[in-house]
Amino acid sequence: MSYKVRLYGRTYEFKDIREVMCKANELKSGDCLAGIAAEDTKERIAAKMALSNITVHDIRENPAVPYEQDSVTRIIQDDLNIPIYNEIKGMTISDLREWILDSRTTGDMILRAGRGMTSEVIAAVCKLMGNLDLMYAAKKIEIVTHCNTYLGLPGTMASRLQPNHPTDDPKGVAASLLEGLSYGMGDAVIGLNPATDSADSTGEILRLFKDVMVKYDIPTQNCVLSHVTTQMEAIRQGAPADLCFQSIAGSQKSMDAFGVTVEMLEEANELMRTEGTGTGPNYMYFETGQASELSSDGHNGWDQQTMESRCYGLARHYHPFIVNTVVGFIGPEYLYGSDQVLRAGLEDNFCGHMHGLPMGCDVCYTNHNTCDQSAMDNLLVMLGAGGCNYVMAIPHGDDIMLMYQTTGHHDVKAAREILELMGEYGNLAVFLLILVENLFPPIPSEVILTFGGVMTTCTDMTPGGVILFSTAGSMAGAVILYGAGRFLPDEIFRKLLCGKAGQLLHFRPEDVDLAKDWFRDRGKSAVFLCRLVPIVRSLISIPAGIARMPVIPFLAFTAAGSLLWNTVLVYAGRIAGDSWEKVSAAFGVYSDLFLMVAGISVTFAVLFRGCGERKRSG
Repeated sequence: MSYKVRLYGRTYEFKDIREVMCKANELKSGDCLAGIAAEDTKERIAAKMALSNITVHDIRENPAVPYEQDSVTRIIQDDLNIPIYNEIKGMTISDLREWILDSRTTGDMILRAGRGMTSEVIAAVCKLMGNLDLMYAAKKIEIVTHCNTYLGLPGTMASRLQPNHPTDDPKGVAASLLEGLSYGMGDAVIGLNPATDSADSTGEILRLFKDVMVKYDIPTQNCVLSHVTTQMEAIRQGAPADLCFQSIAGSQKSMDAFGVTVEMLEEANELMRTEGTGTGPNYMYFETGQASELSSDGHNGWDQQTMESRCYGLARHYHPFIVNTVVGFIGPEYLYGSDQVLRAGLEDNFCGHMHGLPMGCDVCYTNHNTCDQSAMDNLLVMLGAGGCNYVMAIPHGDDIMLMYQTTGHHDVKAAREILELMGEYGNLAVFLLILVENLFPPIPSEVILTFGGVMTTCTDMTPGGVILFSTAGSMAGAVILYGAGRFLPDEIFRKLLCGKAGQLLHFRPEDVDLAKDWFRDRGKSAVFLCRLVPIVRSLISIPAGIARMPVIPFLAFTAAGSLLWNTVLVYAGRIAGDSWEKVSAAFGVYSDLFLMVAGISVTFAVLFRGCGERKRSG
């Protein structure tokens, strides 16, 4: 059966559901590599329109790989709850999307309905959602699992402590392990990627982890991410393992490439139940990542997002404790640039939640991709807002064994604090975060406020409330710095900025000079103008205090500038919605350009003033 859509004066015809699904997928370099992506945005929109009218029944009847050829398909189809499926099989994918996003539809209702959906159906719904839709829907669905501890409790973002070492040296592993524990990392699992895949090495590391857990009474789970057969051998030799790990794929052919079968997974799950050291009832740990099927020639002509969803259909059969997608690790051939990595992370989190899985994400990229840490920071916060259960925690975010970039201990800690504050305290959190931002400029207001704008679209927070409380926070921070400038000598600030405190806060001595020059040259207007520039917007309060600027004009200009800055950012985030991270990035570029121009202007002003003085003296 073919599917036709008339769009912009052109008729688009898709020969089958597979082509509709592939071309409805958001742009991914892997789909382009496979030759199955839409030729342009118009064709992608046409495919989405066609997909929106296809029913749940139609997609179930057209699995990515035929039932008789594929063990993964058989598990997905055989696990389907038929009575629930019969309730929804007549719904179109568009109807299903609208129902999931309806504020009256609860997470429990979605979880129940998900039992009647094949993985391909869940993938189809995902293709019709924007990034904010994916966050909102996933956040509704709470999945709690238990091994030794609980994962997925409301208001928590756990972490996997990953103390990898290039040679699995026990002393090096122990040092990294203890450092991570000092940051509060590892509450999801202490899990190491071994350099050597052997039962002896696996057992040694498992015992090291367990000894530390017992000695310091650490409530968590241990795991070594060697091949499932290696782990089983180590466990049978007496190694203390709480979880059993294995990377999985969305087709039998790709599972064969991993050297694993569904029978092995069944055996491992049973072994953990009878000989593992975890309390249970959840003992398995699975890892996935978009495009592993393409790289192993097991995608059967389907797009990588659909095949990734099938991984989750396989995973839920074993009721795992944790599942995580290694979203940017496979490389730019499959996910090119930060936009694609970010989108894939949100897709995987949503699809995993729809399958009833405790989803985590390795927010990462390899050094040959065009991503950067700021983009990963954005994804980390978005996943946290979308109910992601856990992320990775690695020293400085740089894995010295696998050679890729991910989230560091400090990144997870910061995300936890921001999300906890925003989720629990709402507008009060905005006040506190902006107050801190004024005192410690490395915490960027452009991230806090644009994200606050997004929160007004999916919580009880309002734009007016966010603007009011953020402006109050700006005023409070400005008053503190004004007071410091008024009562502390200028030399003290220079000493601070030249020392470790200045380095820690990313201040430079010339930042004070820049603020002072702005204040000297422009007087009161500098207070207003500099409230529109990061870093300087905080520091301008210091020369205002030093110059003994009258308090009332200072407060008036500070309030006006802060109000304008905060309003623009909040509404930019609210309007941008699922693209809020691009707004944040754009303001970052604006800040850099403004500071550069300001610095050049001040330099030329000083030079011309010096030339004028030399002429007069001559």
